[in-house]
Amino acid sequence: MSPQTQSPRTPAPRTPVVSLRWLFSWGLLLAAVGSLVVVPARVAYADAWKSAAAEFKLAIVSKDPDQILEALTAITRFDSKASAKLVAENALLHDDLDVHEESFEYLTRLKDEPARDYLIEQARKAKKWEMRSQCARVIASFPSSFTRNVLEELATGDKRWNVRSSAVRALAHIRHESSVQFLIDRLRDEKTPRARWDIVAALKSLTGLDFEDDYKQWTQWYVRVKDEYKLPTKQELMEAQHGKGAQDLATAVAQGLYGPIFSERVVFVFDISGSMSRGTDLQGTRLDIAKRELKKALENVSSKGYFNIVAFAEKITAHKRRLQRAKPKNLLKGIDFVEELSAGGETNIYGALREAFADPDMDTIYLLSDGEPTIGEVGKFGRMIGDNVTQLQRLVRSWNRDRMVVINCIGFFPGEGKNEDKSVAKEFLRKLAKENHGFYKEIY
Repeated sequence: MSPQTQSPRTPAPRTPVVSLRWLFSWGLLLAAVGSLVVVPARVAYADAWKSAAAEFKLAIVSKDPDQILEALTAITRFDSKASAKLVAENALLHDDLDVHEESFEYLTRLKDEPARDYLIEQARKAKKWEMRSQCARVIASFPSSFTRNVLEELATGDKRWNVRSSAVRALAHIRHESSVQFLIDRLRDEKTPRARWDIVAALKSLTGLDFEDDYKQWTQWYVRVKDEYKLPTKQELMEAQHGKGAQDLATAVAQGLYGPIFSERVVFVFDISGSMSRGTDLQGTRLDIAKRELKKALENVSSKGYFNIVAFAEKITAHKRRLQRAKPKNLLKGIDFVEELSAGGETNIYGALREAFADPDMDTIYLLSDGEPTIGEVGKFGRMIGDNVTQLQRLVRSWNRDRMVVINCIGFFPGEGKNEDKSVAKEFLRKLAKENHGFYKEIY
């Protein structure tokens, strides 16, 4: 190619020269613009928090549950240690059930690490055992191996059995395989009968097995399986337990209607309403058979324990006002009391449970009934039907929030009665037992 026909050379692009002073100036400008956005946002957040906190404190002073719940809604928009502290100290132990439950749900949803650390510290060191107990329940929702360590520490070392039991229940909620060995070891070492019940219940809920409180059987089983053991899923547990709570009358009587009595502070709440006079396939009416079984249960109460009996139809008839020592003389008087009971009237479960909970030393209830609540004063309501049944369940949750009373329910439905609808009664008793960490047994 001749010089005249050569293409002109494309000049190489020039790299702009940028001075450090120019970069620095632009950096300052961008930082200034950013601060115009960030600073107002922080100020707005701080102002919103101060306003919500002030409103909440005023609501607490007012002692009006509705006002507290409204102010709590504003507080729960914040995820911080300050909001967690405010709610835990002022609302978690509040007497009103709605305030307590809303506070509890909020605390379980916290993601802020300092807030979680504060609640873990409260579970370990709060002066009030009720606070330690409730915070043990809260921290079960925090996904951390450290949380399990704290719960094991509480289950082992807290001086209150209520807190130890809360920690045991929390470990069952977390569902980790390492808890099986820990709980078996606790069963060996725990001396309080009522707390042992919670350990056994936790082991049952984790494994689907039932060796009652026999430490040796639990140990022998786990030694065989622990190298390859995996917890059954909740679905597998439900499928395995389906129908197991129901027994025919003959089998239930042969095995003992009440089973072993774990507690040493137990109240037997006993239905003597008119429907208990119905006949059965065995000898006697529902009441005849239930009375025989209750007398057997009384004989199974530990000689170191205490007991009482609350019979109910429309009226409530208690054997004694408070728990009685289970020595032979008192047990004979209790058996005589049962022998004199007769059936008639409606079903005042509300009044019976209220009477049982009036004894502050009681920690376990065995409720036997063949019906749902049909009468009893709850607020301004009369007959206990429909939503009023739900209200009774709420009242029991309120009474039992910190006391941790176990309520075992026996649905006693052998034989058939005219116009008898068992479905409502079954669902009521099943839910009452579940919400209060007891068993539900159905007899047909």
